[in-house]
Amino acid sequence: MTPVRIVSLCLLVNIALSEQFRDYSYEEISNISISLRGNFASVEAADDRWRETLSSGVCAPLVIEVSHMLTLDKYVTTRPQIVVSGEIHGDERVGPVVSLFTAQLLVWSGRCMIDKDKNSCIVLDELGINESQQEWLSFLASRRHIFFLPTANCAGYIDFEEKTMELTPIENFVREDNGDNILTNGVDPNRDFPYSRLDSECLVTKTAQVFDELFRNITVQLLITFHAGSADIGYEWGTFEHPRGQDTSPDNAAHSAIAESMSRFAGAFRGEGVYPAAPINTLVYPVHGGMEDWSYAAGWDSDLVVQCDGQSYSSPPPNRAVTFLVETSVLKSPPPDELGYDYMVLNNTQQNNNEFGGHVPRNTRLVLNAIDTSQPYVCISPNSTFITQFQEGIHNKPLRRRAKGTKSKTKRRYPFSFSWYVGGAFTVNRTWLAWHQNTDEPTTIPPEAWEEKMDSLIPPDPPTSHHSSIWEAPSDDSSLASGFLSGPGRWLWNNPLNPSSGHIFTVDSLSLPQSRRQKPQKSFKRGKVESWWLVAWAEVDISWGSEGQGYPKYTADGEAFPPQSHLSSARTDSEWTAINDLGVIKVRGRRYWPSDPVVVDIKYSGKKYQKSRIVGVRSHVVNCAWWDRYK
Repeated sequence: MTPVRIVSLCLLVNIALSEQFRDYSYEEISNISISLRGNFASVEAADDRWRETLSSGVCAPLVIEVSHMLTLDKYVTTRPQIVVSGEIHGDERVGPVVSLFTAQLLVWSGRCMIDKDKNSCIVLDELGINESQQEWLSFLASRRHIFFLPTANCAGYIDFEEKTMELTPIENFVREDNGDNILTNGVDPNRDFPYSRLDSECLVTKTAQVFDELFRNITVQLLITFHAGSADIGYEWGTFEHPRGQDTSPDNAAHSAIAESMSRFAGAFRGEGVYPAAPINTLVYPVHGGMEDWSYAAGWDSDLVVQCDGQSYSSPPPNRAVTFLVETSVLKSPPPDELGYDYMVLNNTQQNNNEFGGHVPRNTRLVLNAIDTSQPYVCISPNSTFITQFQEGIHNKPLRRRAKGTKSKTKRRYPFSFSWYVGGAFTVNRTWLAWHQNTDEPTTIPPEAWEEKMDSLIPPDPPTSHHSSIWEAPSDDSSLASGFLSGPGRWLWNNPLNPSSGHIFTVDSLSLPQSRRQKPQKSFKRGKVESWWLVAWAEVDISWGSEGQGYPKYTADGEAFPPQSHLSSARTDSEWTAINDLGVIKVRGRRYWPSDPVVVDIKYSGKKYQKSRIVGVRSHVVNCAWWDRYK
C-alpha cells in the first residue's frame, strides 16, 4: 500500500467519525444555542432584552453572549466587544451555521480547559482540536466579549425569503399577528439603517431594530456580517458618497490588514480560491441605509445620520466598529457536500484540498481570526529556558565572573532565558522586558480582579518621542530589563496557530533592577532576597493611528483626517476613551500591552550588589493560559 493510499484511508476513517455540516432549522439553532448557557455563554431572546422597543413578530432573534461570565464586569471592562451576525437575509444559509459552530467551539474549549469539564474535552478531541488550539480558543472565550446572532432575521430565515421582515410568504403579504396588522411589503433589512439614505423611513424591520438596540447597549469594536451571492470580504466604504476609487476609510490600515489576514487564514478548498479582500464599493456596489456603513460611521459622521420616523431616540448609537461584509459563497444555500466537515476545522492547510474542507470550516477560521485581532496580547512562550531551569532546581547561580587562569573579569550573565510572542496584532514595532516592584503574589489576586490589575500596570519610560506623555514620566517602581526588539505579530506568521514555530522574541541577558534599598548596607553581606515582577511589553500596529488613511481626507480645519474606529484607537492612542449610551462598557486606549508577570526572586549581596543574582522564579503562565495560575 503506497503512502498516498494510507493518507486517503486515514481521511476516510476520520470522515466516518466526524459530521458533515448541514443547514439547520430555526428550532435546531434555538436548541443548540440554549445548550451553550453556563459559565461561558448567556443566551437570551432579543425580545426579552428590549421588550419595550422592538416590534412584535412571529419569532425573536437569539443573542448568544460569549465570555467568561464569572469574571465579566459589565461596567468597567478591558475585553473588546465583537458582534457576529449570521444572516440578515433569510435565504443566505452559511453564516448561521458558521456563527453557531464558532460559539460552540469557544464555549466547549472554555469548559474543557478552564472548568475541566471532561465531556467538553472529549468533544474537542473527537473534532481534532489539539491542546494548543484548545488553549487559544479558551483564551478567546475568556478574554473577549462576543455577541453571536445566528439568525438576526429569524422570520426571514424561517420563511427562506430574502426580502422579508417578520412575514413574507409572498410579496405585499399582510397578516394579523397579536392583533396588529403588519405590512412587510418587501423591506430589505440591509437597507433599513439610518445612515446615508434618501428618506427617514428606517428602522421599520425588527432585524434593524435589534442591531440598533445592541449597538446602544454595548461598545462594538468589530463587526462581521455574513451574506452570500459572491465570495469576498468587503470593508468600508459602501456608500454612494464614497464611489469606487474613493472608498477607503480613515481606518483603512486596520480594515485592510484584518481583512487580508482573514482571507489567508480562511484559506481555499476544492477549487474555491481564497477570498479577495477590498473596500465594498470596489468589490460590489454602493447602497443606501446599509448596516455596514452605519455600524462604522453613525457615531461620528453626523451629516449622514437620519432621524427615523417614529423613533424616540434623539441621537444615533455611538458606532465606530471596524466592519466586515463577508460574502461566503456564490450560492446562497450551497449543497451539503460543499459545507465541509467538523473535523480539524482549524487546520486550514490540511483542509484546503481534501474531503474536510468547505464553506463552514473556512469561515469559522475567518471569524476566529477576527476575534483574535480585536486586541493585542503578549504571551510567555514555553521556549523560555527559565521554566525548566528553575523547576529542576539547577542553574540558580550566575555563570563564572572570571576567566579561568586570569585576573580579568568576564561579564556577568544570568542563566535566564525569557521568550515571548505577541498575538492579536500584525506588526510588533517594539517589545521589551521590564521589572516592576509589586508585592502581590499573582496567585493571591482573584480572577475577577486580574484584568483591572494588569490594566493599571505602567511600563518604565520608553525613550522615544512618539508616545503620549502619560507614559513618558519616569517611574519609581519599574525599570527596563532588556533592550528593544521588533518583528511580526501572530497574524503575520506562516502558521498563526503554532506559537513554537512563530516569531519568538528571546532575551537571555537581563539587567537586574536596583534594590528597593537604594544604598548597600552591612546587613546585605549575607544577602537579601527581593521579589520582582518581570513583564514583557509590546507596542504594535502604530500605523493604524496614522492620519489621512482614506476618505474623507481632511477635517473642516484642513487637517489630515484621523482614524475613527475604537479598534484602531484602542491600540494607538492612550488617551482614547469611549462609553456607550448607558454610560457603561468603556473602551480605554493604550499604547503598550503587557504579558502576565513572572515573579523573580533576586538575591542582593555584596557591598555594591555586585554579587546579586536570580535565585528563583515563580508563578509563570505559558501561552496566556491564565487559568493555570490558579491550579
